[in-house]
Amino acid sequence: MSPDRARPLRHNQPALDRYTAALSVAVAGALLVIGIAVIPGIVLRLDDMHTAPPWIWVGFVSWLGIHVGYPAWAIWSGLANQSAR
Repeated sequence: MSPDRARPLRHNQPALDRYTAALSVAVAGALLVIGIAVIPGIVLRLDDMHTAPPWIWVGFVSWLGIHVGYPAWAIWSGLANQSAR
């Protein structure tokens, strides 16, 4: 496989496709980074979800990045690259 075929963002793609791909990776990555908010709760050993502060619940939004954002981007990227061949 040539190096050009392995790259998801090709130079011959329209600018909108490259922009959309970069934006979707940024959104999925941002959702994953939100999970850092949970680290202090782990250090403080906040084990009871009934007494957890609201900032702990914000950290669970990162699961959207893992289970929704990244798979959606991967499927979209695969379909876009398949149609470009």
